[in-house]
Amino acid sequence: MPSATTSAPTPLTMDPSNLRRARHLFLLLLLSSLLSAVPASRAQEVSNSDFLFQLTPNSFLFPTSIFTPSSSSSSSSSSSSSSSSSSSSSSSSSSSSSSSSSSSSSRLASARQSGIFPGSNGAESAGSTQAAASSGKPVNRFKTGPIRRSPSPTQPSPRPSPKTSPRPSPKPSPSPSPRPPATQPDPIPPGGGEWAGPGRGAEYLVKLPPLPPRQQFNVRRFGALGNGAKDETRAFAAAFAAACSFGRAQNLPTAVIVPQGWYAVTYLEMEGPCGPGLVFKLDGVILGPTGPFVAPARDAVLSFSSIPRLMVSGRGAVDGRGAQWWRMWEAGQLRVDRPMLMTVYRCNNSVIQGITLRNPGTIHLKISRTIGAVVINVTTTSPSDSPNTDSIHISASRGVTVKRCTLHGGDDNVVIEAGSNNVRVEDTWCIAGHGISIGSLGDMGSTACVQNVVIKNVVLMALSNGLRIKTYQGGSGSVSNVSYRNVYMVNVKRPIVIDQHYCDRNSVSHCEESSDHAVAISDVSYSNIIGTTDYTEGIYLNCSSTVPCRGVTFKDINITPSASLREPLRPRIAHVFGGIRNVVAPKLFPRQIPMGPVPLYQQAAARRMASLCRMA
Repeated sequence: MPSATTSAPTPLTMDPSNLRRARHLFLLLLLSSLLSAVPASRAQEVSNSDFLFQLTPNSFLFPTSIFTPSSSSSSSSSSSSSSSSSSSSSSSSSSSSSSSSSSSSSRLASARQSGIFPGSNGAESAGSTQAAASSGKPVNRFKTGPIRRSPSPTQPSPRPSPKTSPRPSPKPSPSPSPRPPATQPDPIPPGGGEWAGPGRGAEYLVKLPPLPPRQQFNVRRFGALGNGAKDETRAFAAAFAAACSFGRAQNLPTAVIVPQGWYAVTYLEMEGPCGPGLVFKLDGVILGPTGPFVAPARDAVLSFSSIPRLMVSGRGAVDGRGAQWWRMWEAGQLRVDRPMLMTVYRCNNSVIQGITLRNPGTIHLKISRTIGAVVINVTTTSPSDSPNTDSIHISASRGVTVKRCTLHGGDDNVVIEAGSNNVRVEDTWCIAGHGISIGSLGDMGSTACVQNVVIKNVVLMALSNGLRIKTYQGGSGSVSNVSYRNVYMVNVKRPIVIDQHYCDRNSVSHCEESSDHAVAISDVSYSNIIGTTDYTEGIYLNCSSTVPCRGVTFKDINITPSASLREPLRPRIAHVFGGIRNVVAPKLFPRQIPMGPVPLYQQAAARRMASLCRMA
């Protein structure tokens, strides 16, 4: 017993200096391990000070190890080598730093060629962090999933050594505020910038200085109070009319400024042309109408039409207050159509950036008959059971890019409709809803054409559908050259859907094979699709027997049942020609998809349907 009592207090008599040294050693080891886990290529390799923003892939999605599990060792070795090169370049001259930048650029190029998911490295990440910083908002808006704040784009030096001090944090902002103050002057319209052309919307560059006061039209100067108590539609209409007429008369870009506040409106119809460019700078909250629920009603709360080089930008929001519209629509008490939240019609070379769209009567944002548009850092949010609340609806437009958006709604997260081509959806989160859809196409025997669509680097969570193409029986036209790659899914009921027998509640007669006409679907590729499904029919490929799906290929697919799914997967695959390569979960495809040849009569039918698009 005495020996036990004498040995027990030994730790309590430890020298305090030794205890402090042990603590310091532990902290240094912990900090060193944390810093080594961060890829060194996150160092800023691109200087974008000349641009208002640059549209480049984001760095907040997932680490490369998720999409390339076999290359974890190589990625870690490259990370360590880049770390050593960056530390050595910090003590060298400007010439050595330029050589380090070129070497890291070559590493990035090789990484992209090898198919690594570009979410965490290189110049693309640097450009994306600058875009996030210039928009004045944090990347993580929903706080779901492993999103990380991007570092400040103005950090010229590499990360510090663990012996000196912890890694500096990028420009701190108040944590409870979802939108910190912007660090740049008010956005200016793209009057002097150059649009890269249809299909290359991600190269929209703006180099103009801030606008002088005489070219800015603040709605407060026209009588708006911003207290949310009265209808301020007239003040907004007057500010827009003044800005538009001034820009047209003076051939100068102008801006409508909506400062912080709450602005109740009915419907704002803003129609151009308005000179070489117009900015709608939204930092307040626009509240949509709660009635009347009888005529007259308009298409949208905010409607922009025929305004080339339009930029809608800011940290504000548009709230459609759609709950009353949803209730009355479901009860069959509405005599008018529910209003959309925002429409962009014939506004070529337009940019929508940084704003939040929430609770619309029906659609959050619709872009139609527009050539060249970029939607970046936009958040849409409405309840998952809100009816027909598509997030982004693209119709009869080309050269449209959706980038770094967070889309939460009660219907399709992204819709690509007839007449659209050269559409890209990248680095985007879709949370709740019906997924990313091409269609529905061919309703009432119509001709529908969609081509050149790229969906990549997206995350889909808790959706009824993931990647979907849907067409009606009896239609015509074609869907061609569609690429899905680097997609991560969590609990998606139907991750991959091609349905040439689509029908809604009003057209059940078209659900089955009822016509020898169908929208032809060809050249659709799925690559690097990873995730879980909580539905037995996870893969649903229901193509037409007369106009089958051709050139549908699958590569590197790993979709597994979620923990809540107690039944085996039972995919449905009919009338599909293409190929399968490296499918990790063999139960997804119980039999091989035939490579072909497609029967001659089916080839002729498909060519006949597709020829209608070329004629149009």
